[in-house]
Amino acid sequence: MESQMDIIAAELGLDPLEIRIRNLLEQGDASPMGERWQHICVREILERAVKASGWGRKRPGKYRGRGLALYERGTPTGKASAAITLETDGRITVLSGTPDVGPGYYTVIQQITSETLGVSPEKVQVRFEDTDSLPYDPGTGGSKSTNTSGHAAYKAARELREKLVTLAARKLDCAADEIRSVRGRFAGPKGKSVSFEEIALQAVKENGGPIFHLTMFEPRDEPPVTAFAAQVAEVEVDPETGQVIVKRITTAHDTGTVLNTLTLQGQIDGGVVTGLGYALKEDNPMVDGRIATLSMGDFKIPCIRDIPKLTTAILESPTGPVPFQGKSIGEMPNVPTSAAIANGVADAVGVRLFELPITAEKIYWSLRGGASVC
Repeated sequence: MESQMDIIAAELGLDPLEIRIRNLLEQGDASPMGERWQHICVREILERAVKASGWGRKRPGKYRGRGLALYERGTPTGKASAAITLETDGRITVLSGTPDVGPGYYTVIQQITSETLGVSPEKVQVRFEDTDSLPYDPGTGGSKSTNTSGHAAYKAARELREKLVTLAARKLDCAADEIRSVRGRFAGPKGKSVSFEEIALQAVKENGGPIFHLTMFEPRDEPPVTAFAAQVAEVEVDPETGQVIVKRITTAHDTGTVLNTLTLQGQIDGGVVTGLGYALKEDNPMVDGRIATLSMGDFKIPCIRDIPKLTTAILESPTGPVPFQGKSIGEMPNVPTSAAIANGVADAVGVRLFELPITAEKIYWSLRGGASVC
């Protein structure tokens, strides 16, 4: 679709940026599928990508080109479960059915739980459990973990906090709604306070052992928000061989509240590199009905030499559906990458390819009159 936008722009004599600006969703507009989202900020995202990438500046070389792509993706939701345990010394364990496969999910759950209970993150650990120990969990995938299993952990922490606040209010001789969490303590009116550890000890003692609290999260409605991404790829093409070198990728994201800056940037960089491999290298050719790429020696993925300069621009606003109003990020960076690169190749040497990966061989033959030229 993003390649098609560039094709239409060329037919109309418009810059690829201009045709997108003319057709951006505005507040109150319906999407092509009829959704009416709140907090539409695609214009701001596009502006940030354009500014950070230097779009519009003179090309740095004869066979250099820039390509632009936009993307929209909501934050998937669904049912999930989580359990939380509280020990005598105030240590907390969150039990989750979602394995952390690398994006830092457990770190974010640790942060959400510690923030909700008003304790330091060091007091919270996250442990994976299977379905013998917890009810069904949707697991990892679809950029949904923090919005499903994260909500379950958030709900479990809030429900545990309600129990502890009731005890703290009784000890401080005040109403529960007068209790506040202040630096690891439950603070009441008139300057009185009690430590989290003291209340945890009392709660466990009254419970007759460590507290185990299981909860289920089931969303009521799909939130009327989505997230936007804009990417600009700057590429260089060798017209003698067709080789593509991606010099720089700029990506801009509408993130909602950023829960963890380090894991956010890790997912963005990883997603862009995944998209780079999808665009230029990864292929599953069939020979006599069988996959021919049987090892990583045949199925090429990007290595460090392939990684261009990566630039990220972030628009942070508390408008997302996940706990503390964040948004998903997992798959946002990888989807528009191939379109941005394809549009960059067309800008550099006039070759428009219609299937991935965009290999040197395809560009070489297209430059010499092959069928994949537009």
